[in-house]
Amino acid sequence: TRSRPKTPPDICQSLLSLRLNLCLMYYAGLSDESQLPGTDFSKAFSDHLLSHGMDSDQLSALLQTLTTAQH
Repeated sequence: TRSRPKTPPDICQSLLSLRLNLCLMYYAGLSDESQLPGTDFSKAFSDHLLSHGMDSDQLSALLQTLTTAQH
């Protein structure tokens, strides 16, 4: 069997955080990572979906499905 490479967890976490932050910045239309803490991601993601072809009824159905799935 192959062994997994030994990587300190903090390095892995940093890489995950970096990628996540880049994704969040893209979907929120941000150019600077310092803007992330004050961003309303619910609105940003909704605006992104609406601007890429989803209509308001579809967005409402998606939100309802996600809300129901959490419970």
